[in-house]
Amino acid sequence: MSLNKHGIKILNNVIKDNVYLDNINEKLYEWLEEKNQKYNRTDSCLHHLLVYDKTLFNKILTILGRNKDIKNYFKTGFIMHSCGAVINQPKKTAYTHNWHIDTYEETNENVMLNVLVPLVDFTIENGCTKIYPKDGDSYKQIQLKKGDILLFNSGLKHCTGNNKSKFDRNCITITLIKMYMKPQFDYLKLFTDKELTVLDDKIKVLINYYSQLPSNLEDFYNKTYKLLIKG
Repeated sequence: MSLNKHGIKILNNVIKDNVYLDNINEKLYEWLEEKNQKYNRTDSCLHHLLVYDKTLFNKILTILGRNKDIKNYFKTGFIMHSCGAVINQPKKTAYTHNWHIDTYEETNENVMLNVLVPLVDFTIENGCTKIYPKDGDSYKQIQLKKGDILLFNSGLKHCTGNNKSKFDRNCITITLIKMYMKPQFDYLKLFTDKELTVLDDKIKVLINYYSQLPSNLEDFYNKTYKLLIKG
């Protein structure tokens, strides 16, 4: 399958460090408990993971920032709209199990891209993601290997499958948007100026560093802001 024809693309075995993925997987449970206690929630979804650890996802973000399929999809600069996670637990459901789209309307315009990073293998039994491809009359159950990355057009109908296994099926969920659009969270403010100096330039693009706006005339006239249209 391809992004151009089907709106779906699997990047096979692009993350080869299983220890890295296992570390993220373990931390999800710590963060979920913290979130649910602090905000009186009971769901199994996490949002804006960089709030919990702003450097842990650098390896994933660097891969996305350099990927040619994503660049060809947007044909212009792109930034990160959101970065979350779904813990798909056996015999439990969340809002992600309902068929939905993540853009404002159902469209084939390439304005937003969904990215799923499986932290375990995705199988039909443990509730792999279901997606209706472009112009497709039936949905596809997208089975993935740990280390793969799934890309798909955010305007495609999709949902989390029901987990009928005995184990959680966890993944990182990232959305990317064109650079002129508004992100869901101001990730740039999580970083100090010193921390920004050592970040990979592709990550700085993703967290909106190169498309920030001046907030006063002093910055407008004297500070150099770069807009990387080509990403």
